[in-house]
Amino acid sequence: MKIFFCLPETYSAAADTFEKKVARCMPKKDLQAFRDIEDLVWMLCRPGSRCDIAILVAPDQRSLNHYVAHQSRLKDVKILLVLPDREPATALMGHKLYPRFLSYLDNDPKEVVAVLKNMRRQLQSEKVYQYQEVYDDRGYCSYGTGR
Repeated sequence: MKIFFCLPETYSAAADTFEKKVARCMPKKDLQAFRDIEDLVWMLCRPGSRCDIAILVAPDQRSLNHYVAHQSRLKDVKILLVLPDREPATALMGHKLYPRFLSYLDNDPKEVVAVLKNMRRQLQSEKVYQYQEVYDDRGYCSYGTGR
């Protein structure tokens, strides 16, 4: 499972707190951090690169606009979005990314961490129940679970 965490360079102390809390609860092998939105987009474009969940922190309006400009690259990713303020225009802009969860920098990071853990648990259980073709000794095909 791969989780991308993007926190642009223009981050605040509140955004830094989000990063520390998320890093503490996830295995290092699953989490990949980005300090530049362009690096995140480049990684999403690479062949063979996959991202199950993306935590996008927008410490300012400019960063949010940048995420929205690249929304086509993020369409297949489950997004947890952290917005800089509670302005209606900001929330409207954030919803263009179709996030699974929306939070704000002044909220407790525990909420984002709890949602992330739940999403991670769900993704892991979905992978267990993926169907696969099963052939018997006579060559007949049936479908079973991956368990």
